[in-house]
Amino acid sequence: MYPLVSILMSCYNGEKFINSSVNSLLRQTYKNWELIFWDNCSTDMSSEIIKSYNDKRIKYFKSKSHTEIGIAKSNALKLAKGTYFSFLDVDDFWLKKKIEKQVDILKKKGNNYSAVYTKYLILDDKLNKKRKLSKINLKEYPSGYIFDYVLKSYSIGKPIVNNLTTLFKKSDFLNLNIDRNLHILADFDLIERLSEKKKILFLNYYSSIYRIHDNNETYNSKQKQIQEMDIWINKNKVRLKNNKYYQIIVDNNQYERLKLYSYEKKNILKVLKSFKLIKTFEKKLKLLIILFLPKFLLKNLKIL
Repeated sequence: MYPLVSILMSCYNGEKFINSSVNSLLRQTYKNWELIFWDNCSTDMSSEIIKSYNDKRIKYFKSKSHTEIGIAKSNALKLAKGTYFSFLDVDDFWLKKKIEKQVDILKKKGNNYSAVYTKYLILDDKLNKKRKLSKINLKEYPSGYIFDYVLKSYSIGKPIVNNLTTLFKKSDFLNLNIDRNLHILADFDLIERLSEKKKILFLNYYSSIYRIHDNNETYNSKQKQIQEMDIWINKNKVRLKNNKYYQIIVDNNQYERLKLYSYEKKNILKVLKSFKLIKTFEKKLKLLIILFLPKFLLKNLKIL
C-alpha cells in the first residue's frame, strides 16, 4: 500500500526556480503524490511554467488576491487529499528518496509519531564562487516530545526542525491550524505548536536542499522579521511565560531591534538606554560598531 502524499507549494514570482523544485518531485522514487501548486498572484511566468507540465499529479490553483504565506499555505492545505503532507517552497528542492524514506519510517512507527524530519543541505546562490552544498550538522537531533529542543535551537539561530524536511501525518494535524497572521514565521510557529502536543521523529538522512538567494523571505526585510516576531511573542506570552527559551527569543528580538535602530541611526537615545540590558560583551561591541560606523562600511562587513 502506498498512501497518497500531498506536497504544498506556495509560489509568488518563482519563475527562476520552479523547474528545479518541480523536477525534484518528478524524480522521487515514491510515485503516489500530488502537488498542490498555490499561485499567490504571481506577476511573472510562474503560471505558464507550471502549466507546461503534462502530469495529472500537478494541480494548479490561483489565489484571488496576494496574501501572507500563512494564509497561502493554509489555503493550499485545505485542498490536500493525502494521508501525509509536506511543504516544498518553490526555491528549494528534494533529494530523490525523501518521500519514500519518510513514508516508510512513519508506516513502521504506526501511531507513535505525527511527523518525521531530517537533516538538510544549503545551496548558497549568493556566493560568487562555485555553488557548493553545505551540510548542516547540529549537536543533537532528538525524537519524541521535542518541544524544548525546538525552542532552544531556534533561540540560538539553528532550528533543528523546519517544514522543508518534514513529512506530516494529516490526521494528527486537523486541530492545529496554520497561523494566517504570520508570513516569515509561519513555519516555525507551526512546528513549535505541533512539537508541544505530538511526538516528532528524526530520520538520519539528508533529504532536502535549502537555497539561499537574493529574494529569500528569510534573509530579507529585517524589520518585518522583528515585527512578526513581536506578534509571535505577544500571542504566546501566557502559554510560554515560564519557558526559559521563550525568554531568550524575546531578548534576541529586542537585540535585533536595537541593531536595526543603530544601523538606521534612529532612536539612538533608546539604544544607549538599553545598552546596559545587553548581557554579553560580544553583543555590546557589535552594537557599538553598528552604531558608529557608516552604512557603506557596514554593508561591506555584512555585520547585520
